Amino acid sequence: MEFLTRLESLVGEACIKKIQEPVVAIGGMGGTGGPLFLNLLRMGVRKFKIADNGIFNAPDMNRQPGAFISTLNKAKVDVYYDIARDIDPNVELEVSPEGLSMENIGNFVKGSDLFARMFNFNLENMEMEQTLPGVLLKNGCTCFQSCLFGFGTLMYNYRPGEMPVLAALQELARQSEGEPIAGMFPTKLFEFFNPALMKKVKAYVEINKDFPSSSSGAQLAGSILASEMVLYLLRDTELATREAVFAPKFVTLDFFDMALNVRDATSL
Repeated sequence: MEFLTRLESLVGEACIKKIQEPVVAIGGMGGTGGPLFLNLLRMGVRKFKIADNGIFNAPDMNRQPGAFISTLNKAKVDVYYDIARDIDPNVELEVSPEGLSMENIGNFVKGSDLFARMFNFNLENMEMEQTLPGVLLKNGCTCFQSCLFGFGTLMYNYRPGEMPVLAALQELARQSEGEPIAGMFPTKLFEFFNPALMKKVKAYVEINKDFPSSSSGAQLAGSILASEMVLYLLRDTELATREAVFAPKFVTLDFFDMALNVRDATSL
């Protein structure tokens, strides 16, 4: 495809073919899932499964690349399907407009090589969170995930059978002081991001039970994860001069403080 000419000049034809073959399943097409999807698509990934039961609304327009006045009240998966076909008519795209649930997550992951866990961290998703590691292990599927923190991002990935996201959060909670923010995020994580912004995040969450967000944080979350997933797909080529970051290590990157950390969840 002509739109990959500059990427092919960067990584080579053989690497493009490696990127195009695997099936990538993205569970959640919101503020981080949308940017991830478009980044992967523009970097040559051709086979996708996407799941989300949401529609675009006005607050999405501050960070979600598929959110426009013209797409308000439209299903996110339908909008991204049209965008994807407009970028690469040869994209193979399986859409799940019902979103992810305990009933369908097994079928959604089946046949996928990589799974991007992009749905919200909250207590409502706890049962699915506990089930996911077993589903991924059964299907031999590697998990990647990122979320935005203010103007930064947290990335945590794990291979089948390794420490899943929920276990890592529980480990960090044991090292933290105070109750987890929004019932899920250990206070220890907030130490890696701009203190003034995190103070505002905590205050907002306490009142609204949701997280404030920025466009740069969302784009960063999608970009860092897309790059890490492509690195993993090219792990046996000369381009991969390091290994992808996997559990129990995690990455935080804060644009406001220009601070990058690669840390171990078991030994902070």
